[in-house]
Amino acid sequence: MVSEEYNQQTIPLAVTIPDLPSNFYKSEEKSVLQVNQEITKAFLYIDSLNKIKVQNDSLATQLEKRGKTLNDALWNSYETNLDETVKMKTASIETRKAQLLAELDSIKKIDDVKSNTNTILIQANINVKIANLNLEEAKLKAELYNKSNETYFDKELYLANKKIGDSSYALYEVKSDILESILNKQIEISNLTIRYHVPRLNRLNVVDFMYFSAGAATSSNFGDILPNHTWIRVLIILQIIGSVIAFGYFVNEAIDAIKKAGSQNNNQT
Repeated sequence: MVSEEYNQQTIPLAVTIPDLPSNFYKSEEKSVLQVNQEITKAFLYIDSLNKIKVQNDSLATQLEKRGKTLNDALWNSYETNLDETVKMKTASIETRKAQLLAELDSIKKIDDVKSNTNTILIQANINVKIANLNLEEAKLKAELYNKSNETYFDKELYLANKKIGDSSYALYEVKSDILESILNKQIEISNLTIRYHVPRLNRLNVVDFMYFSAGAATSSNFGDILPNHTWIRVLIILQIIGSVIAFGYFVNEAIDAIKKAGSQNNNQT
């Protein structure tokens, strides 16, 4: 008998069959049992691929979570190392600025007591020096911020994050290969179904339809001829119901005839 998977994959022949290579039907015709066995093998292969895909997706999910944690830690190390580098590189500038500001404050205190042209010039000179230091500090910070991210990444975290990225990409490639293999197997199942049905459909005649109809009426079909349209299935249902009713009617008539014949014999005796 044809397995349930085979019936589910049977392609309705009412649809237009795509153009196929000229040698598509030249291979030796296979029996329904052979086709069913090959389709079952294909389904088992697809099931095994789906199991591998589930495992692959599980690993990818774990790597994604681990990668997110590492990525957050990596950027935290970037911010920490960058801040420390900026503080270290600008420490001398900040010290000189602090000294100039302290000197400016002391001059202002003296200036509160007595103001003269000399102190004003000194204050202006200090302010110019502070402005120059601010400009120098801004240039230094811009230079530090423009360096590549890898400069401030923690080396171990960077390598671990890169390794996870490579592993994730490898899992993605495996998933792509699995999906492609599943698609190829599904195409193979479709081709097997087409190869089985089309030559037989082209050879069907009245005797074949009578054979199929008799099998449907007596529920003794072998799966070698299958309905390919919804309305045909509906007609088969009606035929089976009609066959059951007709069979019951004939049995009932036969029983009545036997009873009448028996009663007539009894009357004659």
